[in-house]
Amino acid sequence: MAGRTCFRCGDPDHFRNVCDEYQDAKRRGVPFIPPPQTRGGRTMGMGQERRSLLADSNMRRSGGETDVLMREYFLQKAQERRERQEREAKEEAARKEEAMQREAEKKRLEELAERRRYEDEHDARLLRMVREEVLRGKEKEDVGIVAKKVEKVVKVIRTNERGETLDEEKERLRRMIAVAETEEAEFEDDELLRLRRRAAGLSLNDKRKRGKEVAVGDSPPMTTPTKGQRTGLSIGAKTRISEIRSEGGAVAGSSASILELVGKISQSLKHVTAGTGPGARERYENECREIFEALTIEELKDACKAEHVVYGKREMAINRLVKKRVVKAYDPVKVPLPETPGVVRRSVRNIRLAETDRRGKVVHKVFVEYWRVALDLGKLDLNEASGCVYVLVSPWHKQTYVGMTERELKVRWGEHVNCVRKGGKRRGRKLYNWLGKVGLEKYVAIPVFFNDDRAELEAVERTLIKTWSPSLNTIGTKKKTRKRWRKGRKERRRQWVRKEDVTIRGDSGQLGRILELRTRGSRITVRVVEFLRGLIKPSHGTGIEVYSNGGQTWTDGWRVVRRLFGESRVVVGKRTRPLRKCKKLLETEGWLVLRDVVEASPRTLRLKQDLIRMFRNRRKQGELSKKSVDELVGYYSDAKLFLEKRSRTRARRMLSNVFKRKFGMNVRRRIIVKVEYDDRICKGEVVRLVRSGVGKLELTRLVMEMVRRRTRIVWTRSQNVGEILHNHRRYAADGVFGCTCTDMPFPRVEGHVHFRIGELFDVPSIALNAKNVSRDRSEGVVSRLRKELSSGVEDVRWLGIGTGKITFSPEEVERCVSGLESDASSNLTEVRQLVTRLDGLVHAPLDRNPGDTLVMCPLVYGAAMETTFVQNEGYEVCERKEVAIFNDCFEEFRRRDFDRLGKWDVEGRLGNAYALPKHKDTAKYRPICRTYREPCNGVCRKIARAVNGMLFALPKSGHFNLKSIGGLRPRLIQINRKMQRVGKYTSLLVGSYDIKDMFSKLPHKTIMQALDWCVWWHERRGFRGMWVKRRGKGAAMSKKESVDGCQFIEFRVIRDFVQYELDACYTVASGTILRQVIRIPMGKATCPPLACLLCVKAEWDLLISLGSDRRLIAGIRYVDDASTFVAYDSRKPESKRKKRRGFFRCSKTVTTTP
Repeated sequence: MAGRTCFRCGDPDHFRNVCDEYQDAKRRGVPFIPPPQTRGGRTMGMGQERRSLLADSNMRRSGGETDVLMREYFLQKAQERRERQEREAKEEAARKEEAMQREAEKKRLEELAERRRYEDEHDARLLRMVREEVLRGKEKEDVGIVAKKVEKVVKVIRTNERGETLDEEKERLRRMIAVAETEEAEFEDDELLRLRRRAAGLSLNDKRKRGKEVAVGDSPPMTTPTKGQRTGLSIGAKTRISEIRSEGGAVAGSSASILELVGKISQSLKHVTAGTGPGARERYENECREIFEALTIEELKDACKAEHVVYGKREMAINRLVKKRVVKAYDPVKVPLPETPGVVRRSVRNIRLAETDRRGKVVHKVFVEYWRVALDLGKLDLNEASGCVYVLVSPWHKQTYVGMTERELKVRWGEHVNCVRKGGKRRGRKLYNWLGKVGLEKYVAIPVFFNDDRAELEAVERTLIKTWSPSLNTIGTKKKTRKRWRKGRKERRRQWVRKEDVTIRGDSGQLGRILELRTRGSRITVRVVEFLRGLIKPSHGTGIEVYSNGGQTWTDGWRVVRRLFGESRVVVGKRTRPLRKCKKLLETEGWLVLRDVVEASPRTLRLKQDLIRMFRNRRKQGELSKKSVDELVGYYSDAKLFLEKRSRTRARRMLSNVFKRKFGMNVRRRIIVKVEYDDRICKGEVVRLVRSGVGKLELTRLVMEMVRRRTRIVWTRSQNVGEILHNHRRYAADGVFGCTCTDMPFPRVEGHVHFRIGELFDVPSIALNAKNVSRDRSEGVVSRLRKELSSGVEDVRWLGIGTGKITFSPEEVERCVSGLESDASSNLTEVRQLVTRLDGLVHAPLDRNPGDTLVMCPLVYGAAMETTFVQNEGYEVCERKEVAIFNDCFEEFRRRDFDRLGKWDVEGRLGNAYALPKHKDTAKYRPICRTYREPCNGVCRKIARAVNGMLFALPKSGHFNLKSIGGLRPRLIQINRKMQRVGKYTSLLVGSYDIKDMFSKLPHKTIMQALDWCVWWHERRGFRGMWVKRRGKGAAMSKKESVDGCQFIEFRVIRDFVQYELDACYTVASGTILRQVIRIPMGKATCPPLACLLCVKAEWDLLISLGSDRRLIAGIRYVDDASTFVAYDSRKPESKRKKRRGFFRCSKTVTTTP
């Protein structure tokens, strides 16, 4: 049975009748199920027993055998996968190799074509040169010689044994020897013979076979020359070229006519020199371009490799090489600074400028004088490696710059050059823009002061900038004043003086050196204040010798030195004089003696130090009670020296308490007189009159000067037409509406007066716009001004007891008014006559058009108020009184601990609501609820800032909300980029909508759900609340423990206060107290952020529900104005229909509220 296989189990070396597994299954009465195996061919059995699930479940196979079969199966699959990957890798490698071969062949063909094209152009150029030389020779001979020359030329143009003409043979031989351009007038045949003989020794027609190289002795290894075109010349060829040049006897007028070999490149640039003067740069660039154009492709590539330039195409490579050569030759960084000796002859002092270089500009005398002094002292040595103060000047331009550096000047100059090329820094943009405009080569840096101490350099720089005021400096220069059309007296007196080709001003400003002082054995310094402070202790009781260089410019200012050290003593002969009287002596070169140097502390600084000590020690504040009123005024004036506002406020509060407690004065008040504007009143005379009235009070001199200085005269605006004419608020508050238009001859609508004021026939033109300000030209201006002055200075008891009163006589008031006669141009009377004519009617401005006025019957306006407020489902009538409502609200306010956010205003009142007719349809009205008088209005504004901060902190990709109109353009750019990434054939469906009833039909439950969602979002990221600024606008999210100037409000407090506002939202309409139960609190500060938050929540849910299609939708919404964008494929109509359905879904979600 060897070699047999059981067809039941598949095992070898036995038949079915002796198969143990089959017989065992037969005895147990279950079908035999053979193991899984790979079928190698067709099955010979005619039938097969049906396998049952019961048999499969009851089958028990050994675990080891099953593992072996599964392992073999996975090994076979792994082998097949490995073979498939290897086969695919080989195919991919073969494809890449074939592609590389095709690319290399294509590149080789392109280079061959480029080489052939260049050789053809080169041959044509050389033929053109030969032809020009022949024609040039023909012009110089007579007619007979011309005939012979033509015959000779005809004889020359023959073909040789290679089939080449004379010109072609000359070209080939010239290329083999060298490219030499000469200016000879004739070409003779003997030259051709010599070229042939020399070329015969250079050409190698057959290749030579050579054996293996063997080293001989210590000789270097032999190298085989590279294959290709040999561009190098032999010694004989070089000798011939030199002979041809010497025979010509012509000197090269241009540096590009002589070529020299450098390595593999057949042309040399060493002989091309960069010149100076007009047109030198362009000439150098043209010469370099001619040399590079004469190179072959291989030579040009070698040149690019040597210069580290990318080859690319031929023209591009030539342009890059020429540009790099020009930059190397004319780069200001590469130009070394001239070496200036430490000692300069006196002849250098005379500065002369050529007429061509000056170009009409001015060389300032201050620079010339300063440099002359520096040259005498030997300070202009550029080789000195130390910091310096330098000046950037130009003989072409009058713009200058003064700078300072602690390093070498050439390093700082290199930084200026780099900043000019890269665009410059923000602080030096003015300098770098100017240097980039006129060119760096027109400016030079000249040092004027050397020192290693940074403080000394800064002092000199600051002084020179203040003295010279260079136009290119931005810090420390004099502020520019408004340009005057007519020059001043001093400017008109200036004369222009010309001396030795140098144009200078007759009035050249401050000249002279900077004052420098030193003691024996110490370094010289220009900081006079610090120098004198160092002499306070050494000079006490003795004298110290000080050397002065005789400078006249004080870096710290003579006034500062005189104020601080004016009482120091200077020895003059046998006596001493105060330093404040010795300025000329200090500005004289030589030695002087200082004694008892003392620094006088300014009075203001001393008082400020007293206030600081009082801040630190409260006991010292009692010393203020012992001060006089004048001393306290000095302290109060010096409180402004503190930099921080809280320190100034603290000092003024401390001093004002002493004024009030001791003298009964409120020093923090001031006299403010409000005067209604009238062009007949002279404001300057009013100010003088009020200040003269202050002088009549019984006050000390310092207090009187302070009160006068703090007095203010303020113009007030006259009433406009709307303030005089409109009376809708009074009718809305009273709630008394009845028909009064029965007998009035005005336009009517549905039986009642209802018209725009422009429809009236004889209405004054000024009343057509309610914003117009009426003009009062009546004769009562004097009495009105007197009444305003008396009301402004009526109560001056805050200045103390027994100060008196301020009174003004009629004559003094009349002097403040000019033109007392009445004028017919007064239109205030016309407006008042119109009000009398329309008495009994309601005059209300139009919404969105406050300049227009609508006149209607009170009954019509009363019906509008009833419909808008009282009968509206969003309000319910409250039967309680205002006092009871405020008591309950205050108790809830304190119970929830809201008083730590702000105080409760006990004088607060409920706001009166009114309705405004709409501009497009005057039959519709817009409700307006005023809340600025409510008791907790300050806390409400603070919570509104916190809700705004929470809203703006949400991811912008999850909603359409726009923070401000300023962000509209960036958002549109972002949407365009987003839609461009969708696809190439993308079109948009765009729609703009206005959200209806955004504020009026939002249930309170939905508002709180949106706020809870926003709080949950931020709490999930680890935030606990908002930091709101105590003063001003703004809120921020931070996990810090404290933020300067901000108050922390937890999310829980924000949610509780919003719920408190929704539960206690009351208003008064038509004399009835209403409680709002549905809508967002109208008129409150939290109204806009809550409405936007609701829309953001709806947009967020929409975008999440879209899934991956959210990339096709974008939108912009600013409060209640929304625009949506939906992208679709313009090639597929089905895509447009599908996206249109999604577009309407998106629009419905955006324009409706939950």
